[in-house]
Amino acid sequence: MEKPEPITLNAWDFGGQRVYRPTHQLFFSAPAVYLVVWKPREGSQAGQVKEWIQLVKRREPSAKILVVATHGGPQQRQPDIDRQELWDLFGKETVVDFFFVESKPDEQGNRKGIDELKRAIAQVAASLPEVGRSVPKSFADVRQALQDKGAPYLPLREVLDICRAHNMDDEIARLFITISHRLGHLTHYENDPTLRDIVILRPDWLATAMSYVLDDEATRAAHGLVKFSRLSQLWDDKNRAADSRYPATLHPIFLRLMERFDLSYRVADLTSRSDSDPITVSSVNSSPISARRIFPTRGNPLPRLATSSKRKSVTSWTQATVNLPARKDCSTS
Repeated sequence: MEKPEPITLNAWDFGGQRVYRPTHQLFFSAPAVYLVVWKPREGSQAGQVKEWIQLVKRREPSAKILVVATHGGPQQRQPDIDRQELWDLFGKETVVDFFFVESKPDEQGNRKGIDELKRAIAQVAASLPEVGRSVPKSFADVRQALQDKGAPYLPLREVLDICRAHNMDDEIARLFITISHRLGHLTHYENDPTLRDIVILRPDWLATAMSYVLDDEATRAAHGLVKFSRLSQLWDDKNRAADSRYPATLHPIFLRLMERFDLSYRVADLTSRSDSDPITVSSVNSSPISARRIFPTRGNPLPRLATSSKRKSVTSWTQATVNLPARKDCSTS
């Protein structure tokens, strides 16, 4: 019998605030385990379980999802969700299983359902295609070099230069970027002409930029209508500290990201004759449910996400190591 192999899991806890829900999809990727968490006392409809599964599956059709009920308690409403409906809609390949957990320990110190959920996460993570994939040692070296930069983003050409400095040719360097994006180490949209020249190293930096728009009272008062000049003011507000401002060269990139993920779309401004100042409609959806994404990885993660009390598009980031069952088709890196 082969010895179980430890694999590190990077867990992202997405905030459940209604206004931030659209920004979560910026960080979705396929080789991950998604936990859709809902409270039985509010009901699955109030938790919008179905809507969250739709959002994840629309962005990542091969995603694996565990539906988890929590905050029940002996005096609370017990989980009641139509499992068969969700399986019929999305398939068992997507909605893997359902769980009911209690984080508060009982008199014996046991937490209901937690061990079962941990095992399920480990088993699903072990089945993901990226787990066990052999990669050159230079991948870990470049990840460390990017972390040492301490920058929230870098131009693609600079990332490629760092890869070349670690003896990667351009083909291997681009493979490194693609795999790192899929594993959540960085964000890079290689197939988008506007976005492919930037590599985002800190997702919290990007989420904060989006939150400046979603939090803007003037934009809300205008029912989501906002001019590009106003977006530029929000992103490069001279009243904020330098490290909380975003240079003008990034603003078209942010706007393209918002359009790509349906956070905004352009409409005609019949009163304006300036093509350089389009009107954008911000899309602010609502959802009280939270979602979590778990990445299996074999390498040091990039810097920890910020946990600002004001902006919690991504609430927190944690890391844990579990022993996953050995797989015959896995080779270690």
